[in-house]
Amino acid sequence: MDYDFSEAFIKLIDGNEDGKIVIDELRLFYQAYQIDTTHIEEAFETLDLNLDSSISKDEFKQIFEQFLYSEDVQAPGNWFLGVSLAKQL
Repeated sequence: MDYDFSEAFIKLIDGNEDGKIVIDELRLFYQAYQIDTTHIEEAFETLDLNLDSSISKDEFKQIFEQFLYSEDVQAPGNWFLGVSLAKQL
């Protein structure tokens, strides 16, 4: 897996550097890169694999690996940059 790449994204998104990503940090990331925030709540719920209202480093590494390598359009990682392809179909 591209460990350094996932770490770089965590550092980019985790504004307060507490080791986890919350919805407001993900929203700021989306806005900064002009990613549609219409479905941010649904995307965050899907990305928050253990449903504890934050995305840990371990969760993010799983998400990022799915985003890069999964052939399953239903994989949670496909929501990383907003609405998944499965939702668009």
